[in-house]
Amino acid sequence: MDVYLLIPFGFILAGLIVLLVQKKSMEQDLAFVKAHPDSDEAAIKQKAIIRWIWSVVIWGVVSMILVVWFFMYV
Repeated sequence: MDVYLLIPFGFILAGLIVLLVQKKSMEQDLAFVKAHPDSDEAAIKQKAIIRWIWSVVIWGVVSMILVVWFFMYV
């Protein structure tokens, strides 16, 4: 199997697994923030949710770049 094939699909698969594992936790954090919007813990969870969203966006952009790179050079 070609190494160039493993790099993008390995990155995409690993990111997808991490995304799905953390999704339930983020849903619970969001429910907590909605229930207790003024607590200090809610502020911490809000920051964690925002970091999670940014990391998912970055993962998606890098995944698209890797797929384009794969089709350009293979």
